[in-house]
Amino acid sequence: MDHVTRQFINLTKKLRKELRKALSDLQGALHEQTKAISKYYERDNQPQNAQPPIHIISELHTPEDVERRRTTNDDRQYRLQRWNTVGTWLAFFAVAVYAVITYFQLRDFDASVGVSQTIARQTRIQAAASKEAADAAKSAAETAARQEMITEENLRATIEPIICKLDTITVGEHISAHCNFKNVGNSKAYAVKEGADTKRWIDLPGGPMPVKLAESGDLAANSPTDVYFFDAEFATSKFLSGLPELTVDDNPGNETLFFFARYEYFTFGQTRHTEVCWHLAKSNAAASKLPEGKTGYVLRQCKKWHSSN
Repeated sequence: MDHVTRQFINLTKKLRKELRKALSDLQGALHEQTKAISKYYERDNQPQNAQPPIHIISELHTPEDVERRRTTNDDRQYRLQRWNTVGTWLAFFAVAVYAVITYFQLRDFDASVGVSQTIARQTRIQAAASKEAADAAKSAAETAARQEMITEENLRATIEPIICKLDTITVGEHISAHCNFKNVGNSKAYAVKEGADTKRWIDLPGGPMPVKLAESGDLAANSPTDVYFFDAEFATSKFLSGLPELTVDDNPGNETLFFFARYEYFTFGQTRHTEVCWHLAKSNAAASKLPEGKTGYVLRQCKKWHSSN
């Protein structure tokens, strides 16, 4: 309930209270006046003290003082009734005037409430329009940002790995593998740097990929590039038999051979990178159906160092 409504209710209660009090006072005054008139009339009509017997001779007439008193009483009662009627009409007129004043006050109140409601409605409409405009501006900015991102993603250079395969895994020889990369973007990759290495670890060390990058020039759009890996040690039966089994767990658990490589290049004003990491594992029944699984060994993706931006 707002302030205007509370004022209206308080005004109505006050007018009702004052009207009831005025009517009650008027009714009490009229009652007292009527009561006084009745008492006066009754007292005036009471029989007088016994008079000595009057000898009626031959004619009967009303005494002059009695007739005069009766006339006076009748006139007084008429005047009182007339003033009673006038008072009643004056009370009715006062009530009517009070009702008219109340009507105009209520009409002005309704008009003020209507204006307040109109202003409030216009304020809500303006607030809704402002919010809609802000949402539209935000949506347009987000759309423009997405279009710009989509345009850049479609046009910039992107070096991605295509396939990584084992080449040699024989006792007494160096284990070797290679990965094919390609610039699948629509523009040239500038200032390309690449690095690759192999390490025998039980698990990956912490920190970034421990590889030295060397400049290799630019890579045109839709152009391939290759990375080759060679284990520094010879493969032995003990090492191969101790390789971890191929499971869903990314942690090898036993010493194995890790192959990892990283590319860094410049495109559309930003430096991008691509890195891959694989480790050697024994193949299982499912992997043995793959071409590389027929050797009994496969490359398993590492739990990190396998990302691009």
